[in-house]
Amino acid sequence: MVRKCLQCSWGIVNSILLALYLFVFYELLIVPAVLDWSAYGVALVLLLISLLVWCIPDEKRLSTTVTALTFLLAMKAIDNIRDFPLLNKIFGTLFIFFVLLIVGKLLGRFKVRRYLVMFLVALILNSTIEMSQVRFWTEFGVKWVSPALYKKYGSVDYFPIALADVDADGIKEIITQENLDLAAREQRDIAEKGVVESTLEPEYSRFVVYKWNGETFREIQPGKYDPDRLAALLPVDYIGYPLYESTIRDYNGTEHRLNPQLDSAELVEKTVRFGSLPFELLKLNQRSLEARIDSFPDVSYPELSPAKLPGNLLPGLPEELVIIDDTLKVWDSQGKKQVVGTLTRENIPDIGTAEILTGDVDGDNTDELLLTAETSRILKLTDGKWQTLWSYPAVMGDKARFQKFRFEDFAPLGSNPTPHIIALSKSNVRDNPTRYMTGYIYENGTLYQKWRVFSGLINLRAGDVDGDGKNELVGYMYRRHQVFVLEKHNLPVVQGLYIITAGLIVTGFGLQWRKKRKKPDGGGQVA
Repeated sequence: MVRKCLQCSWGIVNSILLALYLFVFYELLIVPAVLDWSAYGVALVLLLISLLVWCIPDEKRLSTTVTALTFLLAMKAIDNIRDFPLLNKIFGTLFIFFVLLIVGKLLGRFKVRRYLVMFLVALILNSTIEMSQVRFWTEFGVKWVSPALYKKYGSVDYFPIALADVDADGIKEIITQENLDLAAREQRDIAEKGVVESTLEPEYSRFVVYKWNGETFREIQPGKYDPDRLAALLPVDYIGYPLYESTIRDYNGTEHRLNPQLDSAELVEKTVRFGSLPFELLKLNQRSLEARIDSFPDVSYPELSPAKLPGNLLPGLPEELVIIDDTLKVWDSQGKKQVVGTLTRENIPDIGTAEILTGDVDGDNTDELLLTAETSRILKLTDGKWQTLWSYPAVMGDKARFQKFRFEDFAPLGSNPTPHIIALSKSNVRDNPTRYMTGYIYENGTLYQKWRVFSGLINLRAGDVDGDGKNELVGYMYRRHQVFVLEKHNLPVVQGLYIITAGLIVTGFGLQWRKKRKKPDGGGQVA
C-alpha cells in the first residue's frame, strides 16, 4: 500500500514537472525561435522535439507525446476564453476538458489521472499568470501594469509615454494619456445604438501622471504639479499621423485634444480624385509638419522632445542643441550662436519626420546622433560633416515603406551601469513588420544583440521611476492601452532552459543505449 501511494505521489509530481517544463519550453523557446528565425526556427524546434520524443521509452512514447500535446492545446484554449463571462467560461472549460480527453484517449491511450493533473496545472497557470507577460521573463520582471487607459470603443492605437520629474522630488514620474469618461460614454452609446461613427472625429483625452508610492504606482492629481512644465516635457506625437494634430486645450491646463486635419467628407472627396491624390497627400504632410513645428512650446524643457534635444556631439564645446523642422540643425552653445551641422532632405529624404536621440554609443566621450527614419542610422558629426557609423541594412528589392528599426532610448538598465541602445527591431529572418524589444551594443560598425523580448510593447523609455537608483524600462502595450514597468534581471533563463533540455536529451539517449545493451543478441527472447 505504501509503495503504491509513493508511486502515485511520484506520478503526480512527475506530471506537474512535465507540465511546467512544457509551458516554459513552448513560451520561451518555441515561440521566440519561430518568431525570430521563421523556417530556420521551425526546423530547430522540430529537431529538438524529435530528439525529446525519441528519448521517451518506447512503451510510453505515444501516450506521453499525446498528453503533452493535449496540455499545450488546453493552455491555449483556456487562455482564449479568459475574457468570457463567468458562466460561458465554465461551460467552455468543461467543453475543452472533455474534447481533449476523448481525443487524447483515442490517440494516445494515456492515463486519465495524468491528464487530470496536467489539465489542473493548465487551469492554475491561466488563472494566476497573465500570458501576455510570460515572454518578459527571459529578461525582465514585471513590476507594475496600469489599468486600461483607453476604452474599448475608440480609434486610437496608442498614446505616447514620457518619464520626467514633474513634482521636483528627484524621482521621475510616468506621463501618458487616457481618454475622458465623456468620450468613452459617447463612443459606447454610438456602438450600442448601431450608429456608424464618422471617420475622423476629435478624440478627447487627458494627461495622467503616475508616481511610485513605495508599493505601487498611483496617479498624481493635476493640482500637485505644474501643468505648463508637464506640457513642455511631453513628446510631440500624432496618433493616426498625418491625419491628426495634437493641441493643448484649456482644461485645467491638462486636457489634450487630437484635432482631425480634414473631415470625412473632405477625405472621401480627395481620395476619389486619383490624379490629384499624391499632391493632396503631400499638402497634408506639409500641414502636419507645420503644425508640429508651431505647436512646440518655447520653454527651457527640451530634454524629452523628439523634435529638440541637447547632446554633446562635438568635443570641447558645451552641449549642442539638435532641432528638426524641415531640416535637422545642430547649434552650439544651446542654440545661441551658430549652426555646426545640418542634415537636409538631400541627405535623408524623410528627415522632417525623423525622430532623434543622442548618446555615446562608441565610447569616445562624444555623443552620436541616433536617427529613426525609414532607414535608421547612427551618425557622428566631425568638422561639420556627418559620418554614418551604422545604418539599418537595406534589402535588395525591398519596397516596403515602414520603419523596420526604431531607436527607443540609450540608457543603462537594472544593475548594469553601462548604457546601451534600446530599440524595436524586426526578426532576424522574417520580413514581417512586427518589431520586438531589443538591446544592442555598438562595436566596430556593428550592433550586437544583448537581449530580445518578443512582446507588443512600444514607446519604450528607460528611467529610475521607483527611486532605487536603477533604471526600469517603461513601455506601452500596443492596442491593449496599458503601461508596463519592467525591471531588468540578469538571470540566464533561456540558457538554463537550453541546459535542462540538453540534459533531458542526453539522459534519454543514455537510457535508450542502456536498455538496448541489456537486450539479448538478436533483440528478442531466446527460443
